[in-house]
Amino acid sequence: MAKSPLAKSSKTVRHVRNSKNVAPLQFTIPYKDSRSRKEGEFDISHLLHLGVLRENVKIESRIPYLRSFCKKAKQYVDNGNSPATVTKAYDTLRAFIAFCDAVNVDPFSEAGYLKYVGNDGELRHRIKVHTPSKKLWEMSHGDELGIKLSTAVNIASYLRTALSWSGLPADLWATHHRGFNGENNPYRGYSDAEEKILVTRLSALFFTLASQLITAKKESLALPDELPVVIDLGGPQKVISIKTSLKAQRPSKAGIPVKSSAAFNMAMGAAYHLMCFFTSLNDSDVKCVAHPVTIHTDERDKSLQVVKVSSFKARANKTVDAVLTNQSFDVDKRDGVKFIKTLETLSALYGDGEEGSELLFTLNEQEEISSTFLLQDINKHLVVELNLLSPNRASCLRWFRELFYSYRNQQVIILNKETNKLGRVTVSKVTRPCSKATATRGAMNTAYCILSCYTDQSLKGILLPLSYSEKNVDGNISVSMKYRNGENLLFSIPTADKTLIQDIEQFATECADKQGSKKYERLLLKRGHAEQPPKDWDGLSPISSNLMSRWAIEPNEYFISLQSSRWREMTSNQVYFESGAGRALSLLQSLSRICQIPC
Repeated sequence: MAKSPLAKSSKTVRHVRNSKNVAPLQFTIPYKDSRSRKEGEFDISHLLHLGVLRENVKIESRIPYLRSFCKKAKQYVDNGNSPATVTKAYDTLRAFIAFCDAVNVDPFSEAGYLKYVGNDGELRHRIKVHTPSKKLWEMSHGDELGIKLSTAVNIASYLRTALSWSGLPADLWATHHRGFNGENNPYRGYSDAEEKILVTRLSALFFTLASQLITAKKESLALPDELPVVIDLGGPQKVISIKTSLKAQRPSKAGIPVKSSAAFNMAMGAAYHLMCFFTSLNDSDVKCVAHPVTIHTDERDKSLQVVKVSSFKARANKTVDAVLTNQSFDVDKRDGVKFIKTLETLSALYGDGEEGSELLFTLNEQEEISSTFLLQDINKHLVVELNLLSPNRASCLRWFRELFYSYRNQQVIILNKETNKLGRVTVSKVTRPCSKATATRGAMNTAYCILSCYTDQSLKGILLPLSYSEKNVDGNISVSMKYRNGENLLFSIPTADKTLIQDIEQFATECADKQGSKKYERLLLKRGHAEQPPKDWDGLSPISSNLMSRWAIEPNEYFISLQSSRWREMTSNQVYFESGAGRALSLLQSLSRICQIPC
């Protein structure tokens, strides 16, 4: 058929794609790092790629699931819930997808879910291989660590949340496998001995630093380079010095750096733990306690004072209160009202003090309120500066001994955790040669740790030689040491450990012989190069929290672990014995709490 003459001049509609009108796919979620107080956004588009690595092939079929996950996560936070939950759900989802990719199964399917959580799934395997009674340093190279039952319960719960947000019927899939039943290991509260050490030394640090910081601010005085604090070690009192400068040694990738060891930040760290002790609030609630603090005096009893502090509990969408009084209660808690008054004054002077502003915060190097509260970093300095040694530290003696003799042979044992493609954590334990300087420093540090397992007293300034008694009826011998000031230190050791102590003494003697001058003191434990005059370390202990981490010694094995959960468990146990299980349950569920504290 002939075409119409009009066809040549007709115009067809041409569809032109304008990139400016195309909205790019965004895979972002509300995200809150545990170290930060502020919410941010986090791009999770790497989950689209095989093995959750951007350099790998992109899997287009995952787009609708992850788009749904992001949408539901944002709705969850918009409804007033915590972005920290979204963060945990993402972390769990990322590990799950990586595992499924490693075993070649679709993560967004029932098969993938059951491969991970099912009756013969990955989580069951990790629970079986977990040996809680075995320390990391007792394991061999290649051993798998596994996970606790409570960890598996949390992983399964967050995974179902993540998959449900992705538009999948994860709750229905959960009916196709057994639940994670068995013994759950609760947090262990502080013992009476630990409580006494912690409260006494944290209180001394807080009140001493706070009073000096308050005076300096009120009277517009320049702070000295260091502030002295007197610490009671159960014997002779020791003076430690806390530096005041807020200038950090290293720049921060997350904004203006914060020096966790600065006097103000250390005072706030101590205040955090004292607040946990006095109120039994959990971590998030303690950090949210805000101005104003109201102090009430009883009209009939003028000596009775009550302080009410509040925080907003986002998860339950309600305010949580704790009441502190100066009247005695079942737990001997002293200076409660004095503490909260001091904290409020310190907080108002160095912060803005406005209604709703947080009592606890840290200052960055520009003397501004930081958006982060780096409690873990502060804790590392608190345990060392206050010499918060665990009563259970003698359990590490065998490992300290192995490290000591390894260093004496000019070898270093490198102990790490490694994660394979399946997400399983294994032990890496390798022995390598090291330099003489590293060997000497390592032997000196392990020698200190070994001796500190036998005594709570200071080991600074002890002179060579040592003396040993004969074996007594208990099979022990006494080791006698002399300080440079003439005082003596005496402690008991099993007879089997005498050779170890003598080897430490022999090592110290070799170091002293290299000093080159007989006029120098011959110290058992010293700092400085071999041929230089001996010198002491700064503070109470030469051992850092980071060194304990490098030696794979867990929190509370050598230093006492500082955790809000342990304060709460301790208080609940004390309340349980006094008032019964119902009262303890009320405390642990973060309901209204009353902690009465004598002035």
